[in-house]
Amino acid sequence: MSEEYIREATKLGRAGERPTGTDRVRLMFTQEANREILNPQEYNAMFRKANQKQREVLMYHRRWLKETVIALNEGRMNQG
Repeated sequence: MSEEYIREATKLGRAGERPTGTDRVRLMFTQEANREILNPQEYNAMFRKANQKQREVLMYHRRWLKETVIALNEGRMNQG
């Protein structure tokens, strides 16, 4: 397990255990959200250069991600 994974799992109150279900999804999202692969200026520049089909895919993904995060925060995701 990575150091970051253990640190985040500890925040969830499950030190020494691998998170499951919603906790696991939340942990994986948190890890990815905290990684900075592209800074906002690079992302925006690439988005502006995308063709129509690429923008549709990006917007679909952003919408799905936003809806998933909201569902997680509201406890609407299935445990398991």
